[in-house]
Amino acid sequence: MTLRAMKRASQRVGGQPPRARLAAGIVVAWSLLGLVSGGYRLTGGIAPRPEGLTARYYANAGWRGEPVVEELVPAPSLDAVERGSIPVSARHFSARFDGWLAIADPGRYQLRASFDDLLSVTIDGRRIVPPDGAEHERRAQVAVDLTHGAHEISVRYANLGADGRLELSLARSGHAWPWLLPPTYHPPGSRPRVGGADLALERLARSWPWISLAALGLVVALTWACQRKLAEALRDTLARRPAVGRALASATLHATVVAAMASAVFFTDLGAPPVARHDEDTHTRVALETADAGQWWPLVYHASAYARKPPLKLWLSAATFRWLGTSEGWVRVWDASFAVLTVLVTYGFARRVRGAGAGLVAAAVLVTCDGYVFHHAARDGVQDSAMILGFTLALALGSRSPLTPRLATGAALALVATSLTKPAMGLVPLAILVVHRLLSGPRRELVRARSSR
Repeated sequence: MTLRAMKRASQRVGGQPPRARLAAGIVVAWSLLGLVSGGYRLTGGIAPRPEGLTARYYANAGWRGEPVVEELVPAPSLDAVERGSIPVSARHFSARFDGWLAIADPGRYQLRASFDDLLSVTIDGRRIVPPDGAEHERRAQVAVDLTHGAHEISVRYANLGADGRLELSLARSGHAWPWLLPPTYHPPGSRPRVGGADLALERLARSWPWISLAALGLVVALTWACQRKLAEALRDTLARRPAVGRALASATLHATVVAAMASAVFFTDLGAPPVARHDEDTHTRVALETADAGQWWPLVYHASAYARKPPLKLWLSAATFRWLGTSEGWVRVWDASFAVLTVLVTYGFARRVRGAGAGLVAAAVLVTCDGYVFHHAARDGVQDSAMILGFTLALALGSRSPLTPRLATGAALALVATSLTKPAMGLVPLAILVVHRLLSGPRRELVRARSSR
């Protein structure tokens, strides 16, 4: 569509040019902010800043002697002990966590602690927990006023017999996600700088999903009256240039662009961040031990059988570690690849149901979804990316009409693959497909009967 045609379309709608210009300005600003936000999130791992606390674990309950293990952890927790990745008894040990607490938003914070048996928290030389000096309290909730900048923090924990417990959280009073910037921890050493530019960029990155929804709703509201006119002008322009219209509407061109954009987002700096705690480190260890032992069933975790997760994704990771490589990039390569395929399937599904425009919008929403990209899916070595691909593929194939034997076979394989990555998750898309068939079949027959009269 030419600029002249768009101008004529806008002029045919009385009073709309100012709104159209405002909507165009919002789209341009929205796009630029999106590039800045996505670039900040993606390039954060290229030049990563050291974050976390130095953790020292002792094989006694008094922090005596040399630590058995010293490592950098994201926050005070007993994950390393509970998962058996450090050689201390889970019933009799102590730990120290030391570093800096970086506060971007000054104000009053609530520090909550639940522990068993001993805990001491000191911030800037002031003992915060226990607040009354009672060493054997099992819970604590303290209000702490923290200024903008870095505060030195030291946490001491000891377990005296039974299974240990340590849960420590620090949250700004009266504020909620995503506008609140949570505190970050930095290792001991020079005082970390909490700059205004970093604060603004991080706030933008965390708030981007909400900004996107607000901007999209505002643009739709401003252009609602002239959208049909603009669509008619575009159709007239492309009708006079059929070759251009066919090229722009080509599914191959759209799929290529979608795949390129998804690959750029999911694979950029994929291997820079270290393997994260929780599921990623557990799944990586299972795959590594399975690859080293050459024992594909049962899966192995700390020399014991592992059956908490289905084996399909873990087998793929184990084969990758055995024959290709064991770096962080290889840990996540399958997850990013599955995410690219999921975006392509989403585009094809939406294009078939609602047209090419809906397909492109659906793919763009998925690629720019903060949770899907950065949290436990497309860029993490876990099970979710593979599960989401199987889920989406099963719905895309199983909802086709007519459902041919080939499509039914593909949907069934996708359902099986989904359940082989997450326990029984294949039953969810199966239930959706059954309900879809029950609701759509009789309704379609009724519509056809009415139209034939």
